[in-house]
Amino acid sequence: MKLTTKTLNPLRLKSDLLIICCHEGKQIKGSYIDAVDSKLKGALKKVLKREEFCGKRGESKHLYTHGAIPAQDLLVVGLGDKKKLDVEALRECGALVQGFASKIKAKNIVFALDYDKDLSTGLVAYTQAFAEGFLLSTYKFSRYIKPTKQILKECVITCKEKQRTKVAKALQQATILRDGTFLARDLVNTPGGDLTPAQLVKEARKLKGVRTRVHALPAIKKMKMGAFLSVALGSTKTPPYFIEMHYTPTSKAKKHIAIVGKGVTFDTGGYSLKPPKSMETMKCDMGGAATVIGLMSIISKLKPKVSVSCYIAATENMIDGTAQRPGDVCRAMNGKTIEVLNTDAEGRLTLADALHYANKKKPDYMIDIATLTGACVVALGCRYTGGMSNNKDLLDKLIASGEVQNEKIWPLPLAEEYREELKSPIADLKNIAGPYAGTITAGLFLESFVGKTKWAHLDIAGTAWFDKPMAYVPRGGTGVMVRTLAHFLSTF
Repeated sequence: MKLTTKTLNPLRLKSDLLIICCHEGKQIKGSYIDAVDSKLKGALKKVLKREEFCGKRGESKHLYTHGAIPAQDLLVVGLGDKKKLDVEALRECGALVQGFASKIKAKNIVFALDYDKDLSTGLVAYTQAFAEGFLLSTYKFSRYIKPTKQILKECVITCKEKQRTKVAKALQQATILRDGTFLARDLVNTPGGDLTPAQLVKEARKLKGVRTRVHALPAIKKMKMGAFLSVALGSTKTPPYFIEMHYTPTSKAKKHIAIVGKGVTFDTGGYSLKPPKSMETMKCDMGGAATVIGLMSIISKLKPKVSVSCYIAATENMIDGTAQRPGDVCRAMNGKTIEVLNTDAEGRLTLADALHYANKKKPDYMIDIATLTGACVVALGCRYTGGMSNNKDLLDKLIASGEVQNEKIWPLPLAEEYREELKSPIADLKNIAGPYAGTITAGLFLESFVGKTKWAHLDIAGTAWFDKPMAYVPRGGTGVMVRTLAHFLSTF
C-alpha cells in the first residue's frame, strides 16, 4: 500500500472512498463540506443534521454518493474544537480512516485536508500526523499465521501545487517512522524461544548505514562485565552478546548521543521466580533493545546531524544450577560490587555494565531505555513512560519530543533521600531497595554507572506492551519511543 500526493481537486478523483474533515460546531462548515453538499444537492448537510453529527473529535459519518461525485463512498470525520486542534487528532483520524477503509474493503482512497488559513500553517505536521496514524494502524504480527491479503492499494492526499514537495516529504517521513516502529513491534512480539540474544545479533547485523560490532562471551568476560554476566549465568545453552551499533553523519557531528537498550530476551525472574501469569509477556523484556534496533534501522534515512551509538547487553534471565542466587555478590565493570538480593531485578545489572561501557566513549548525552520496573506500571499505567535524569534540559527535550509524537514521558525525581536504601552491609550497592519508590531507586542505582555524563533513564515497563489496542497502537508490542527518539535526534 502506498501513500501518494496529487494536486487535483479531490472531488474530481475517482476512488472507492473520499474522506473530508470538519471541526466541531452547531453548523458543520468547510469548503469541502459545502462543495460535496452542493454535488449531493443538499443531502450531506441534511443527513449530518438529522444524525446530530457535530464534528466531535473521533466522530464520523459514512454516506453513499450514488454517483454524484467520482468517489463511491464518502466519510466525514470530526476533528473536534478548531481552537484545540493538535497533531494527535490527525493521527487518530488517520487510524479511523484506515480502519473504515479496511472494513468496506476499499482499494483506493482520497483524503482531502481542508486547507483553510489556520490549518495550512501546520500543513506538514498535520499531513505527517495523519499519515503516521494511517500507517501505524495497519500493523499485523503474522509470523506464525497466514497474513491477510492487503486490499487497500493506495491512499492519495490532495494538496496545492506549491505545497506538494512539503507534503510528499511529510509522507516519506511518516513511512520511515512506520518502518522503524514496525520492526520494534515485530521484535517484541516474537517469542523468546525464537528471539534469542543470537537472533538480536542477526537483526543488528542487518542494519544499513550502521557499523555493528558484536562481543561474544569470551570478550564480555575479558571486559569484566560482571554485573551483565551474573544475569547470563543461568542461561547455559543460550549465550549472551554485547552489541554495539554506530551511526556517523556525512557532515561533522554536532553531538555524540549514546543510547542503551535493555536486551533481556526472556525473563523468568531467575530464582526470584515470577508468577506464571507475569511471565506470559516476558518476551517483551527486550523492549528497550527493540526500540534502539528499530531506531537504528531507519537512522540512515532520518539523517540526523549527530553521531549515535547504541548498545545492548543481550541475555536471557533463566534458572539453572549455574544461575546466581539471591544474596550473591557480583562485580560490575566499573569495579563496584553489587549484592543481588532479587534476581528479578536483573535489568539494572545488565544496564549497569552497558552504561559504564557507553560512558567510557565520552558521549555528550546518554539515554537508557528499559522495561525496568513493575513499580512504574503501578505509578503511571500504560500511557506514560517514566523519565529520570541528572540533567533537566536533556529530560525536557525528551519530554517535548514525546509530546510531539504522543509518547508521553512523566518526570520522576532522582530523590537523594532514597539513595541510602541502596547501601549494602557487604557490598557497594544492593540491586533493590525497600518496598516503595521502586522506579526511583532503580534510577538511582543506574545513576551510579553514568559518571558525570548528561544522562536520562526512560522506564517503558508500562508503555512497551499494550493488553488492549488503542487507536493506531495494537495489542502487544508498541514500538514505543522509536518515533520520540527519532524526533529528539532531529532537534540538534
